[in-house]
Amino acid sequence: MIQIIQSKWVAIAMGILLYAITTTAVWKTRNLPIPDFFSSQPVIVQTTSSAWDTRNPELDQLVLELRAAKSALDKRDKDLNDLETRLQLERQEVAEVMQGVQQMQKEFETEIVRVQAEEILNLKKLAKVYASMETEGAVNILKELSDEQVVKIMIFMKEAETAPILETLARKGKDEARRVALISERLRVAVHRKPTDKPKS
Repeated sequence: MIQIIQSKWVAIAMGILLYAITTTAVWKTRNLPIPDFFSSQPVIVQTTSSAWDTRNPELDQLVLELRAAKSALDKRDKDLNDLETRLQLERQEVAEVMQGVQQMQKEFETEIVRVQAEEILNLKKLAKVYASMETEGAVNILKELSDEQVVKIMIFMKEAETAPILETLARKGKDEARRVALISERLRVAVHRKPTDKPKS
């Protein structure tokens, strides 16, 4: 009997039996299915809980706050981009308007005739000379002067004196009639300082 117990086959059988009993005990305490050693199907082990499954209300609240802050920042960034685009368009419009105003001012400056204070005395003398001349003679002389010079002289002439001169000049042809129209317009916007005016300091 002792020889049978000491035999190697009995020791192997006892080892297998003890292994099976131990495995069964461990599987039952963990509520896991006992593996079937003779089945070809794999054993699926399902764990009921994990350390990552624990819920932390403070962490959840922090995540919500971070999401809300990010959403607010995204909206603010979009609003700022829209505002920048709008400002660029408005700046461009203002620049175009300013450019148009400058162009109009430049054109106006070329059209307007300014009489300086030191010219007034001489221009008044010339105006008297042309007013006292025959209309045809005055027209022939004024034809040779520039529009600006004609306007400066006519500023100091009375309407009754300029009207016959302009009428006679206009009858000389289409070009002269067009010139009379330009002179009339420049007379309308001509600027001169009266002798009584004092220069502004």
